[in-house]
Amino acid sequence: MTVCPGYVRTDFGANALRGQEVKTVRPSTVRGISAQRVARAVLQGYMKQKREVIVPWIMHPVVKLYQLFPALVEWGMVRTAHRTE
Repeated sequence: MTVCPGYVRTDFGANALRGQEVKTVRPSTVRGISAQRVARAVLQGYMKQKREVIVPWIMHPVVKLYQLFPALVEWGMVRTAHRTE
């Protein structure tokens, strides 16, 4: 099973980064989903024998668009990351 979560609210960024980098990562993770929500989606996907779990639902178009136009999606992700700085 492939799991494609969006931003997940964890302390990973706080523990992995120090100083200025933390300030640029945190704003995007505030909008993220909980680890429990990802776990529930994975469990449901497993029970339904899904090959792919994309959570939250808003990420479905992004994942599909990435399959067709990876450079475009990567460009958009870079722009979004720079806006949070």
